[in-house]
Amino acid sequence: MAGRGGYQAPAKPAAVSGPGALSQRTDGQPVRDITGGDYGDGAEMRNLQQSAPLAKAPNLKAGSAQAQASALSAMTPFGAPSSMPDVPVTSGAAVGAGPGVDALGLGGQNYQDALAGDMEFMRQYLPAMLSATTDENSSPAFRQYVRSLIARS
Repeated sequence: MAGRGGYQAPAKPAAVSGPGALSQRTDGQPVRDITGGDYGDGAEMRNLQQSAPLAKAPNLKAGSAQAQASALSAMTPFGAPSSMPDVPVTSGAAVGAGPGVDALGLGGQNYQDALAGDMEFMRQYLPAMLSATTDENSSPAFRQYVRSLIARS
């Protein structure tokens, strides 16, 4: 090996863990070195990665009947009876039976009161926001947001 340096790829794959006292953990994960940080952080991170076991995956072959059954057991069948038979399908929609869009609480007096309170709070920041819009790095979306705040105040 004289005259050779750096990483040496193994000629054949690593052996499987031996039995009993000769066994070595094989549930590890590839160790990734980090850069930057304080002195000694890299060694600490490497030790943490080497000691952390991988999560146990279920031993199911993709396409096996057991794998398909476990995936489908959580789904509600298409023709199953409703779990909420007294609630119309159009509940929360702008048309049809049941409560309309106003049931979502996105409009009405409570929403208007909350919006007025938010606008009163934001009014104190408008001068700083206006000066920030003149910066060459401010985005068009931010400028549009400030314009909409001014229009509402």
